[in-house]
Order: sequence, then structure tokens, then C-alpha cells
Amino acid sequence: MRKLIMADLRRILKKPVFLAAFLLMTLVEIIMLFRNLGNGYNDDYAFFVAATTLINFGTLVFSLSALIGVYSDEFRSQVYIAAIGRGLSRTKFVIAKFIDCMVLLAVQYAASGAAVVICGAVTGHVLRGQLLAIYLFTMVSQGSSALITMALASVFAFMTLKMPTTLAAFIVFSFIGQLIGGIGDIVVLRVFFDRYYYFALNESALSDFMLGSCSHGIIMTIVTFMVYCGISLGFSSLIFRKKELSL
Repeated sequence: MRKLIMADLRRILKKPVFLAAFLLMTLVEIIMLFRNLGNGYNDDYAFFVAATTLINFGTLVFSLSALIGVYSDEFRSQVYIAAIGRGLSRTKFVIAKFIDCMVLLAVQYAASGAAVVICGAVTGHVLRGQLLAIYLFTMVSQGSSALITMALASVFAFMTLKMPTTLAAFIVFSFIGQLIGGIGDIVVLRVFFDRYYYFALNESALSDFMLGSCSHGIIMTIVTFMVYCGISLGFSSLIFRKKELSL
């Protein structure tokens, strides 16, 4: 499985489309940070707000590019058939693809963080103390939600082995929270969303962290991640094991 993951990462990180999206998003972040500072928002807190706001937007772009990078070529070339034919279990294959997504998202978050550090050094605004802790935990919270969304989308990926279905599932899961939030009059849906949907749970954990309940926020984020990803990857593995593969 390790060899598969390393081969995947080397292939994806060399793809011009992925590199272009990666560099473009990093450049956009730098421009937006300098733009906010150029509009008169010249204190450290304003810099912190700009940086955390960019995490929300960047996570969607980062996770979408990671998902495409991991699954698109796999489905088009049907390399997975050869990998499984050589003895790799289907469960390990499912897990390997999820680890690919985790590593790619981490790489892009590292670049995003580096952009914030560079902009901060140039402008004299440095995130430190509580602001730095909240910034980093925002990244963890958003990353958790993104990885859960990719894990849920992987169920449809291994069910259909088609990229359009995978992307559609990813988009639906990414925006269903906003849809439910917009129909607050339907109390049952709203209560279910607030108590059980992972976006709402991670947002609640982030709020707890910001208000000083750091341990509760961290534990809640970890539990939400493990439960949702465990169930999603379990379903993906079960579906993929029953899937008949053919060239």
C-alpha cells in the first residue's frame, strides 16, 4: 500500500493541472492578503481575519483539486484493476486513496500557511498566541470537514467508478449544509443538521475552541472525523469488494 501511495503522489504532484491550481490558489491568497492590508486593515486582528477567511475558500478549491487528482486518472486508465490483480486488497486500495487525499490537502495547507507567514513577515503582521492557535485550529476544522466530504464522495466513486458522479456527490455534500441552513423554518431538518451533520459539528467545535474550551473542541473534531470517515470508508470498502471489475 505504501508503494501505491508514493506512486500516486509522485504522479499527481507532477501533473500540470494540479500544479497550476496549486500555484494559482497560493498566489490568490497572497494577493487577497495584501489587498486587505492595502484597504486600511492594518492591524494584526484584521490580518488574522483575512487569513482565516481565505482558509474557508481555499479549502474548497484544495479539496476539489485533490479529489480530481486522486480519482480522475485512476478511473480513466483503470490502473486499479492491475493493482488489485497483483494482490492488493480492495480495502487497502480504498484506504490508500483516502491517504492520498489527506497528504495532498496537507501539502496545500502547508503552502497556504507559508503564504500567510511570508505576507506577515513582509507587512510586519505576525500571528501569535491565541490568534495563531485559532488560525491553526480553523485549518484543522476545515480540513476535517473537507476530508469527510471526500470520504463521503468516495462511496459514490467506488460505487460507480465514474468521476462525474464523484464530483457531483462532493459538491452536494459540500453545499447541503448551506441549503439546510436556508430553510430554517423546517425545524426537524435544522435540529438534525445542528446535532449530527459534520459541518455543523465542526463549526460548533471551532466555536468552543475560540471561546476557550480548547480540549472539548479538539475532542469533538477528532470524534466527528473518526466516526464519519470510518463509516464512509467502511461503506466504500464494502461496495468496492462487491464490485465486479472488468476492462
